[in-house]
Amino acid sequence: MICLINPRDKYLEKTGGNLGDRCPLALAQLSAYLKQQGYETKIFDLNHDTEDSLKDFIVEYDPGFICFSVSTPNYFQVLELAKKFKHKNNVLVAGGNHITDNPDEERTLKVFNYVITGDGEEALLKVIRDKPRQQLIDGGKVLDPNTLPIPDYEGIKFERYFMTVEGKKGAVVITSRGCLYNCMYCGSAKLKKWRPRSPGHVMEELRILYHKYGIRGFYFADDIITSPRKLDQDRFIDLCRLIKAEFPDVVFRATTRADTLSEELCKAMAEAGCKWISLGIESGSDTVLKAMNKYMSAAQQEKGIEMCMRYGIGIKGFFICGLPGETDETMRETIDWAKGLKQKWGNRFITDIYKLVPSPSTPLWQDPKKFGMEVFKSDNWESYNQILESEQPLFRHPNLTEERIKYWIEQFKKEVGGNKTTK
Repeated sequence: MICLINPRDKYLEKTGGNLGDRCPLALAQLSAYLKQQGYETKIFDLNHDTEDSLKDFIVEYDPGFICFSVSTPNYFQVLELAKKFKHKNNVLVAGGNHITDNPDEERTLKVFNYVITGDGEEALLKVIRDKPRQQLIDGGKVLDPNTLPIPDYEGIKFERYFMTVEGKKGAVVITSRGCLYNCMYCGSAKLKKWRPRSPGHVMEELRILYHKYGIRGFYFADDIITSPRKLDQDRFIDLCRLIKAEFPDVVFRATTRADTLSEELCKAMAEAGCKWISLGIESGSDTVLKAMNKYMSAAQQEKGIEMCMRYGIGIKGFFICGLPGETDETMRETIDWAKGLKQKWGNRFITDIYKLVPSPSTPLWQDPKKFGMEVFKSDNWESYNQILESEQPLFRHPNLTEERIKYWIEQFKKEVGGNKTTK
């Protein structure tokens, strides 16, 4: 028996977010893969399941492997939870973004028998089958997602999740793994192998969600839904045509980059029910966009936005304050640029803005001097999240004090709009 555990998202809970509205898709994928290999699994999502029920299960069934999904903000929470189950009969395994970013932490190695970096499926199977001598298992970044089964929605008890998309019962779906780009603030920058799923493979999953669980809204939450290549754009266009033909009452959202959009792609997405696209815009200043490795200009951003608007697709633009090259002048430039878009497109253009977080494994964390900044590297991992503002400074900017960064974030919200003030 393999027990897969998703910890409680206490940070979303603190901000009044919809705790437990999205299922832990990565664990559902792991569960499906292990079941395909002949193993029995049990998933505990502590956003819905209680810690007492988890303890009772472990006492009664004594699973051979207890596996934890670890993000940076919940690292210490997972450590404390894992210590409660550490004894000679159970093999403790840790994986997830934080472990991939920080595989050699002494505290991790003391608590867990194995730590897995990268894609978890084949690496976890190796641990279960072979119990290798080495503690660190590298899952790599080359696994073809088309070889994987559809996530284990039954095992995750998907009916208890309640996210919505445009007022319809919704689900998150990932149609690709990895990213092609190298933005200095993003942990996906290290995943240079972008691996798309075929339209047919994605449709297998959508049919289960549509027919078995009544899902009528999808959120395609890939880092990028397509690359700029015509061949890759055709993949998502084909998927949109299949959705339109088979699910005419479906709506969806997607996340991508403005320079991966095209007229044909936007048209196909709109016809298939796309209502919103989320774009990592970050800044309206070309100086800042260049300094942060965005490899895109404000004009390119605007071109992508206009294409979406022509086909009735709204834009949610995410901005960051405190990026390399940022000054009072570039922040004023960004606000004025975003205001122009807001005035032109009204409530079809909405925004959020966050303070830069130099998360582990990002290019900024690895080489801050390259970006002219100083990063205060700390193992106070709870501070590394964008939802709750850190009580301690995480970096020193050459041009902006902490107070000026806070000022410009509030000024952006005041003049353009955005997320609620984080206290």
